[in-house]
Amino acid sequence: MPKRTREDETKEAPPLSALAARRLRSQETIPPAPKTPGTERKSDGEMAASKNSSLGLSTTAVSSESEGAEDLQAKRREIERTLKDQTKAQAQTRQVLGFGSPGFEAALTMVGQSCGDGARLDDEMVDVSELVELESERGVLEGGGKKLQGRVSLSYSGESPTPKLTQCSSFVPTEKNHSPNADNRQTMFRMINRETLVILGEYDFQVIKGTITIAGATLTKSSGVQRVYAPSTQSLPVIECVGKKEGKSKDGKKDGEFDAEILVSSPVSNSGLRDVGKLCPMFGGIWTPLGIGKQNGDVESFFPLYSTTYSVPALSVPQPWRSCFERFARQTDVIPSSFSSTVPSVIIITGSKGTGKSTFARTLVNTLLTFSPSHTSVAYLDCDPGQPEFSPPGFISLHHLTAPVLGPPFTHSNPTAALRTHYTGYTSPREDPAHYIASIINLITLYRDTLASATTAQDARIPLVINTAGWTKGLGLELLADIIAQSQASDIVFLSGPMERFNPIAEICPESARMHELESISASVGPARFSAADLRALQIMSYLHHCPEKGKWDFETPLTSVAPWVVPYTGPASGVNGIQVLGEQLVPEELVTAIDGTLVGVVLIDGDDLGDIFHTAEILPYLQNAPPPPSPETSFSAGLALIRGVDVKEGCLWLLTSIAESEIERWEREGWKVVLVRGRLELPVWEMIGAGVEGAPWVSVGAVVGAGGKGGDVWRVRRNVMRRGQQTRKQMQLYG
Repeated sequence: MPKRTREDETKEAPPLSALAARRLRSQETIPPAPKTPGTERKSDGEMAASKNSSLGLSTTAVSSESEGAEDLQAKRREIERTLKDQTKAQAQTRQVLGFGSPGFEAALTMVGQSCGDGARLDDEMVDVSELVELESERGVLEGGGKKLQGRVSLSYSGESPTPKLTQCSSFVPTEKNHSPNADNRQTMFRMINRETLVILGEYDFQVIKGTITIAGATLTKSSGVQRVYAPSTQSLPVIECVGKKEGKSKDGKKDGEFDAEILVSSPVSNSGLRDVGKLCPMFGGIWTPLGIGKQNGDVESFFPLYSTTYSVPALSVPQPWRSCFERFARQTDVIPSSFSSTVPSVIIITGSKGTGKSTFARTLVNTLLTFSPSHTSVAYLDCDPGQPEFSPPGFISLHHLTAPVLGPPFTHSNPTAALRTHYTGYTSPREDPAHYIASIINLITLYRDTLASATTAQDARIPLVINTAGWTKGLGLELLADIIAQSQASDIVFLSGPMERFNPIAEICPESARMHELESISASVGPARFSAADLRALQIMSYLHHCPEKGKWDFETPLTSVAPWVVPYTGPASGVNGIQVLGEQLVPEELVTAIDGTLVGVVLIDGDDLGDIFHTAEILPYLQNAPPPPSPETSFSAGLALIRGVDVKEGCLWLLTSIAESEIERWEREGWKVVLVRGRLELPVWEMIGAGVEGAPWVSVGAVVGAGGKGGDVWRVRRNVMRRGQQTRKQMQLYG
């Protein structure tokens, strides 16, 4: 700052602005603001109006008591006329400032007082927040000359910006191509070539004319009626018209202006799946679009989505995937000259977690089943116990499929097409890799035995699709190498994620197998609405509430209100021959506490391999010394069961299960021994509180609830922490 001279001191000091005077007032050092003749300065109202004009805001004069009030009002009227022509700019300004509701008005008021032209608002310093402070203080700034008191109201008015629409379907309904019935329970859609349609809900799908693809399946009129389950838990399938019709009628004209006609109708009888929200509110809106009331959702079971104001994930199969599917279909369509030359295709799908392996495998199965009339069946080996396709979590299974799969896993988690299943008890192969790989080898052997016993060339070349777990590093890569070697894979598909730079499967791929590297579509679909744990809970609930005799689901009745099976575990009529607990060395006295209210796998064992049985004080048949779990060579699993209670006095177990009664009777006739194996599957909390905490037999409230402190939360195992010695050994393994 330069040193002041006497000449500078003779000059008159500049006047203080209203904002500076307000700031100085808090320090009680407000000097008078003298008049400066011959200078033109804006008044408070003029500067506020200028500020409002730059913001796109409207100003309204309220009162004026000074001589310059008329000029101020004239200037304001001029500004108002200018602002009327800036409606579009105002809408953009409101959007930037975050005011989106219709008719929203936010008033900012400033009360100021100055002497004539002496005081002004500093346009280089003032902002909207400081105007609010001026309003809150409502003070009077004194100065020489006359007083001017003004009130300026800044208001945001008008309608909110139009929400952005997202197109879901290229199909646009008109009177010609869209014909719903009176109650919207049945609709005829007429489509042209390459037109797409997305439908949310549960519906029966029938092709009347032309060719349609959905979730990889190619359907025609001969395909009949197909049941489609399309909730918003996963990406919705896209219905696409393929193959342009070139036929002509008898008069020489084109045979219709549409290439395909499909009939979509609500199921005649309710399957019960749409009632899952009555048990678990978290999944209450998966069958209806946003904004649809519950009453409409109960009447209508499907909702075509043409355009929405929110993001809707839809499964549109990319061209690289389609080319890969067609290549697999053609190579499995080759008719061998004899049984000896039959080499069926074995296709293994690999990749990290969340890359869409299950979606790829499901779409591939649909393509193989509908590519040509010669394809009648596909074998499916599910090696992912965390997110299986055709069984509840914790299982490894082999299935023989003859129809397209048009729904997410929880809609077919209790199928009748299972050839054999094995219970692992965990959602990952990490806990017991030996039993995991032994179960897979047993199922691969069963697949080969089925092909060897085929009586026709068509049955002898059933392709095998293997879906693996998302574990491609370390021990997981070693398990994949064993699966590839044991299955003698002909094709290996690797789905790469957006952050993966190399293919780890290339290191273990044999020379006899063809490697197919494809990009995942999970990034294009968008983030998942539910986590893997949520979907596992949904799959377990779907399994427990399935009624195999009726072919429906009953979510209206909680498990606490379902009559259990009373199975004795003592005496000659014993229905349970053994109980095992995986991963724990329990003392026999704690067995009742360990199994009460838990999910157990129902495993059938050959009577000669049951092992030594230790009877506890409650006479429970505890297989303490047997190596859990049972060997896959002499056992298989029949499903899940919930131990609702243990009646020690009567020597009975109360069990809830969705296993068909006819299956239970068959076990007794064939002489199988029943062993209940407790793993690490958790009962969904919604099943515990379905009838309220007081009515649930397996829910207890202890004194530690809400206590807080260390150890008060749920404990979680951290597997990424190693001791210094472990880190040294790991480095020696990596770098030699």
